[in-house]
Amino acid sequence: MLKLDLHGYAYEDVSRKVEQFINSNWGTGEAKIITGHSFTLTNIVTNLLKKYKLKYRVGNILNTTTAYIIVTLD
Repeated sequence: MLKLDLHGYAYEDVSRKVEQFINSNWGTGEAKIITGHSFTLTNIVTNLLKKYKLKYRVGNILNTTTAYIIVTLD
């Protein structure tokens, strides 16, 4: 599964980075976007995924500080 880790990116750079990831990997199936537990970062990403009308689900890995979004790039 393809992964995009957004740790360390400034909020203003996230949309551009996610759009590049989507466009570069379109048609490859599911991918994981790692957001960490930032409510703001999760909102930026999910709003962008809605704009692209992509299916996604938000989850987290128990006992870690990593939250993620699984998106279908089709």
